Amino acid sequence: MALHAKAARRPTPNLPVTVAYQRFDFNSMGLKLDVLACKYPNQAERVNNIARETQQEAERLIRYGAYNGQRSAFRNALCSYRVTREFGADMAKLFGDAYEMALLGSLGERLMNLYNNRVGRTLACEVANAEKSDIDLILRTLRDGILQTWPDTSYSPIPIDQTKVGPRLYHGFL
Repeated sequence: MALHAKAARRPTPNLPVTVAYQRFDFNSMGLKLDVLACKYPNQAERVNNIARETQQEAERLIRYGAYNGQRSAFRNALCSYRVTREFGADMAKLFGDAYEMALLGSLGERLMNLYNNRVGRTLACEVANAEKSDIDLILRTLRDGILQTWPDTSYSPIPIDQTKVGPRLYHGFL
């Protein structure tokens, strides 16, 4: 199993930021989306397409929760699942983490997204899931309460780091 496909564990409330990030092997100073797009242009284009397709399917299947909620959790897990199936867990983690660095919001939201991304990667690496419908699998995971649909509000907003957001680059990524 790939290094970045280990089993997911929900974020624990009120952890120090460094400990919370360590739980998800998240490097907040990692590669930005624009750097990844230059380094892996073919993969970046395909990941962007997968993200758009996943967004459309999430909107079609789940009515509520576009920003934090069921749709958001489903979208994150499904996108991570699909990128993992196509490029492997390590590449899916690189792109998923880069996207999370570009987002503003609370630490609770980032941890929730990192968790749901990890669930998607983990499911994609399980041999038993190889023949299953990705949509059905992630929907079942959502209905079973495995995905996190709301962030822990005990965490404060993430300070804006313009070096990670960049000058309007790759806002096509979901």
